[in-house]
Amino acid sequence: MGSTLLRLTGILALDHHADGFQRHFTPLQFGIGVKSGAELMLHATRAHLALNPGHMLISADASNAFNSFTRSRIWE
Repeated sequence: MGSTLLRLTGILALDHHADGFQRHFTPLQFGIGVKSGAELMLHATRAHLALNPGHMLISADASNAFNSFTRSRIWE
């Protein structure tokens, strides 16, 4: 029951503050307060890669869940 209450609280907080979260996180995050935001970004990324075969995608979130490395170092 605890996880259900925690999830409900999170949903209500996100719904109430979605505009503020979007303004704060939009330059860096695409799934905040946007229904299916992560899926939309996935499809946009796939379309971009299909149109630009010389480009590549580096996905670092799974390994960076606990800030195990600095993303800016990837570009070096």
